[in-house]
Amino acid sequence: AVLVKGLSPTWARPPLQLKDRLHWPPQESQDHRILVFDTVIEVFSRMSTRVVMQKEDTVVLLEMYGKLAMSIYWRGALVVELFILEDYHNESWVRAHRIQLPLELTRDFGYHKEGCVFIGSEDGDVLVSTLQRVLQYNRNGRRVKKFVPMRLPHYLTTHLLKESLVPYCIAWNMDLLPR
Repeated sequence: AVLVKGLSPTWARPPLQLKDRLHWPPQESQDHRILVFDTVIEVFSRMSTRVVMQKEDTVVLLEMYGKLAMSIYWRGALVVELFILEDYHNESWVRAHRIQLPLELTRDFGYHKEGCVFIGSEDGDVLVSTLQRVLQYNRNGRRVKKFVPMRLPHYLTTHLLKESLVPYCIAWNMDLLPR
């Protein structure tokens, strides 16, 4: 019944693999819960975030300290927060960072709704991708770096490429193959 409501495409909201489970970011179609697929027993479940989100907020799942983490960008307030799942079984989330971004983000850089904003480190470094540049802010909301790519447009993504979820073996010697 959960999957009948549908998911955003994985190119837009990629799942995160952590400890034999795939985790999809909370989505409105899933009642803002995290959809979880256990790759060992092949069962779907949902996890509560206990954080009230709006449709326009940006959520990115990350792994930090070996735990599931969730970066939420509150667009209307120019605030980005990092929550870490301290207790997986009891779904206990703890806020690790709350960073107020400066108004320059909308005023000087023409940031728009399609950009990508997330906390990308345990120290609270924030990465912002606009059409023209990638910006890095520290946990105090001060810009640290600005990267302008040679070719425009440039997009920052949270995708990580993996070969396969299923382990496999390749036999290079034909004598090792079963007959």
